[in-house]
Amino acid sequence: MEDPLAISAQRTEPTIVYFNGFGIGVGNADFTVQLRLENENRVLLKCSYTVAKTLAQKLTYAVGQFEKATDYDLLTTEQVGKALQAVEKKRVEAAKEKSKDEPKLAK
Repeated sequence: MEDPLAISAQRTEPTIVYFNGFGIGVGNADFTVQLRLENENRVLLKCSYTVAKTLAQKLTYAVGQFEKATDYDLLTTEQVGKALQAVEKKRVEAAKEKSKDEPKLAK
């Protein structure tokens, strides 16, 4: 079986990885960023504190420029989660109200 690192080194094109979640770990010497797909780790990125800080600044700038260009503030995953919870709460309350108004069948 070939070494995965050797196979990766032979590639001429970068690997494209889609992710819809992430985790961040902080160690005594570096940061670890876990890229997740459907809540399962797919890629682990390790970087120095300096690179982590620079990446954070560059991402913040790029997102800000995108929002400015589109005149639209993107939602974070936390904001989307809260909005979905509120919608579900309203749906449950509406279902309870509807069941109160329905006639009860005699047993």
